[in-house]
Amino acid sequence: MTPQQALRLGLGHHQSGRLAEAEAVYRQLLEQVPGYADAWHLLGVTRLQQGDAAGAVTLIERALHHQPDTADYYANLAEAHRQAGSAQAAVGAAEHALRLTPRHAAARNALGLARLDEGDAQAAAQALRTLLADEPRHLHGRVNLLTVLRRLGHDEEAITVCQEGLQLYPANPTLAQQLGDLLLDQHRPAAALAAYQEGAKAGWNAALLKGAALAQAQLGRPDQAEPYYRTLFQHWPDDADGWNNWAALLIERGEDQAADEALARVLRLSPNHPGALANAAMRAIAEQRHIEAEALLTRLLTCAPAHAEAWNHLGRLRIGQGRVEEALDAWSRAMAVDPRHDQAHSNLLFGRHYLAGPDAAELGHAHRQWAQRHGESAQRPVPAPRSDGRLRIGYLSPDLRRHPVGFLLAGVLPGHDRSRFRLHAYADLARPDPLSLALHGQFEGWTTITGWSDAQVAEQLRADGVDILIDLAGHTAGQRLGVLALRPAPMQVSWLGYVNTTGLRSVDYLLTDRRSSPPDLAQGLSETPLYLPDCRFCYSPPDYAPLPARSERADGVVFGCFNNYAKLDTPVFTLWAELLRRQPGARLLLKSREYDDPTVAEHCHRRWLAAGGDPHRLALRGYSLHADALAQYADIDIALDPFPFTGGITTLEALWMGVPVVSLAGDRIASRQGAALLGTAGLTEWVADDTDTYLAIAESLAADTAGRRHWRQTLRPRLAASPLCQAARFSAALEATLLDGWRRLGFTAPGAFADV
Repeated sequence: MTPQQALRLGLGHHQSGRLAEAEAVYRQLLEQVPGYADAWHLLGVTRLQQGDAAGAVTLIERALHHQPDTADYYANLAEAHRQAGSAQAAVGAAEHALRLTPRHAAARNALGLARLDEGDAQAAAQALRTLLADEPRHLHGRVNLLTVLRRLGHDEEAITVCQEGLQLYPANPTLAQQLGDLLLDQHRPAAALAAYQEGAKAGWNAALLKGAALAQAQLGRPDQAEPYYRTLFQHWPDDADGWNNWAALLIERGEDQAADEALARVLRLSPNHPGALANAAMRAIAEQRHIEAEALLTRLLTCAPAHAEAWNHLGRLRIGQGRVEEALDAWSRAMAVDPRHDQAHSNLLFGRHYLAGPDAAELGHAHRQWAQRHGESAQRPVPAPRSDGRLRIGYLSPDLRRHPVGFLLAGVLPGHDRSRFRLHAYADLARPDPLSLALHGQFEGWTTITGWSDAQVAEQLRADGVDILIDLAGHTAGQRLGVLALRPAPMQVSWLGYVNTTGLRSVDYLLTDRRSSPPDLAQGLSETPLYLPDCRFCYSPPDYAPLPARSERADGVVFGCFNNYAKLDTPVFTLWAELLRRQPGARLLLKSREYDDPTVAEHCHRRWLAAGGDPHRLALRGYSLHADALAQYADIDIALDPFPFTGGITTLEALWMGVPVVSLAGDRIASRQGAALLGTAGLTEWVADDTDTYLAIAESLAADTAGRRHWRQTLRPRLAASPLCQAARFSAALEATLLDGWRRLGFTAPGAFADV
């Protein structure tokens, strides 16, 4: 057999995938002809294909020693260097190949990948674009360019690259899957599903099945996603990603036990699966299983320190444990990993309200930075109003459920004048509850937008002709500020759910009151304050609230706070410890669901001791059903409002149960909620401007046993008679204030307002 025949024999094995046989032939040939450059080169390629990149480098360099300046050799040497971890050497070899043969496709492809390994994604993209300009049918180069473009965030270009590739390779499953994934990321599930189905013309594979299932779920059709998962698990029962996606769908459907079982299966298949660890941690946080959540997140961040959502979850865990500084650090890390993570950035803004440090102007600047990064790349035109009869109000919220926003809104909606206003809810709500169903009946239209992109929601708002869009979330969990940034309504308003500015120029007004946002303290707002005449809240007490009473107990005043633990900043503990030192025999009762977690209870006790508090005079209580929680106000005499993030619903509930509230007013909405509520109820004597006055008010109430007995019996009727509980009055004032804002923007009121 001649050397050429032996080489052809080796190539036959090689091209058929019989790498060991090919290697044996090449080595035997080189024993006979030690200077045979092609044999050295092909032997190097077989070693590369078998995972021995370092060995491949040595062998291909031997080929170049015998036959220098061969472009094919340098192209494969570049790939060998790259796989061996030597990106710089790979770039050099690829560039040498291109000097020899400027349109060498394999060399251009290797150069692109090597540039990516060096961290220069822009240069990588340019190399691969050049490759496709020369060789549009180079499938590997096209797929590699998609990887680079997605890393750069150039999704539109990536979609074009996929579509052009599918014209050359119709129904190619890899390109179809990539196109579907890109479209899903843009919340275009119908187009994504079509792409996955196109790729499945020659048969479904695991990736296409998972993509199609995700598309059906994003379309709001979870029942139609299920058959795809069933098929997937029938053929690929150990697909960990598929089981994790299925678990996420079960979580959305409220099937928590089945979701936990699916997640457990994922973690048996892949103990460090990032998605499953993140989902399991999210489930643990939701159920207050903080120790388990912390273990899961620690495990996840150990193996995937750049997992932005894990840092976001860790921030949620820490804020729930009252460890505010650690929560802020976690959210900052999430943003460092993924600067586009707008929810982590919103969480960071919201979390800063728990601390005394930043003033209103500083917080306002921080909110505008959020808008510049996530919300407003360019000012969008204000759409023209289209109502020719009633004004159409859209309420946008993730909290139309048993949540403070839902409770506060429930009393307002029935009072809307339906002859002049049409109400439509846009609810980002995966799990409606009984309050959701009650609220649903107060709207003429209800659109569930869970899974929709901001652009889809904005398009729907425009199609519905919404005149006034009221966002009820601000920067709280589940925020959809990206919708408001797209300017879908002529007038856009922030109200109720958040305690500061949105930072967005596209939001016209912040609906507030003069006690919450005095004009001299409004300098940090991006919106124009639109002032309600009394208070920005309207309280509708639950009909199951028990009558005010004081429980039978031993002498001694009991101070109490039913706010969440995160609101108890260190200065709060310091002041309350001083109050109890001044009040021998007095005790402090703290109640919130967080105290059911032993780690939180221990953390609270440590901080109380560090503030100089007596451990025997502090009691903690955890979660109760709402009616029972209200009944437990009988166990306290005076409610202490935390600061700088003061109470809202908790202050109203304390007053409704006949308990005086002492509040410290600050310089921003969050720190003035107590002052606004007490002022509206005519109880300004319980509002302090400094900590000394706060102590004096608390001590005065503690000394006045008869006065507290009086307040226990009279606070409820007083609150009921105040503007805080006059729902019809509030609704009328809300409508008049919105109409004033509408006219101030230069719009003409529609026909239904001819006599207003």
